[in-house]
Amino acid sequence: MAIQVSVSENTVVSNAVINEKNSLVITLSQGVVMDEFEAMESGASMDSNTVNIMYFPQDNTWYGKDGSAKELTMKFRALTHKLTEAIKFQHTGEIKWNMFKDTGITNGADIAAKITDAAVCEKIGHNIFTKFVELVAASEKTPCRMRLVRQSAAKHFPTLPESLLFKKDGGEWTVDFTESMSIPKEQSKNVYTKKEIEKGLHIADKVVADSAPDTAPFEL
Repeated sequence: MAIQVSVSENTVVSNAVINEKNSLVITLSQGVVMDEFEAMESGASMDSNTVNIMYFPQDNTWYGKDGSAKELTMKFRALTHKLTEAIKFQHTGEIKWNMFKDTGITNGADIAAKITDAAVCEKIGHNIFTKFVELVAASEKTPCRMRLVRQSAAKHFPTLPESLLFKKDGGEWTVDFTESMSIPKEQSKNVYTKKEIEKGLHIADKVVADSAPDTAPFEL
């Protein structure tokens, strides 16, 4: 059974790969995660609830338009923050994303000059995807309580929520979407935000919704 839009108990990022189209495919699993060796040794079933979440190769757009250097910087910061949050209980220690490898970007001035180039953005995205695959492969598969939202009002497939949010006045703040399973469910603070509810992103059903364009993650 596939994991649906919900606050999902005992959930782990069990796998991550880059497919033949250079998209990042993240597999979330709910329940006990084991490989074939462990299953054969224990006599347990390998079945678990799963869902795949896909991130397409990155480009130089920002919510339907060409992105400015500032907007694209926000875009990649938000992506790495979201991926870091997803494996927060599986990986300890600081993460160095090395996102600018082989892009020609070596300092802040380079970012402003080069990040609007589509090929540079694709390479940055690929570097982030590659690092995430490495992190998941090396991580402890420690389950957590993970909040999943629908992709949009029109698309009911689950995805990871935004976790680094930006204010229109230039400020920013973070919103956790994972929580330790050591916290009893009745004491959980991992709940849908006001804006997620207003946008209908907490609804798992295949509801028919007005297909409004996605908006930037301001004051979410």
